[in-house]
Amino acid sequence: PGTTTWRTADDGWFDPAPFVRMKVLRIDAQAGTQELLIRLEPGVRVPEHSHSKEEHMVILEGELHVGEHLLRTGDVHVAAPGTSHPAITTRTGVLLLLRCEHPLPA
Repeated sequence: PGTTTWRTADDGWFDPAPFVRMKVLRIDAQAGTQELLIRLEPGVRVPEHSHSKEEHMVILEGELHVGEHLLRTGDVHVAAPGTSHPAITTRTGVLLLLRCEHPLPA
């Protein structure tokens, strides 16, 4: 009681953009945050953007570039509220856990 388990293979995945798969794990509407699993296929580019809430990113599989900054499996990246990050890209593909604002910025 009081615990929840999500399996990466379970239903709930959707495709918000080409070569991007996403699964919402939790939304805290009161805090304006959400937790997501995101899988980006090799070659994906997410444009530069900023966030109004703190963002936590944990790389579960693969590699990800935030601009020129390389993140690998096990790395954690935290962005403070109000900061921007450059384009996000991946050459290998990546699975990440993201805690960020809800809803995502347009």
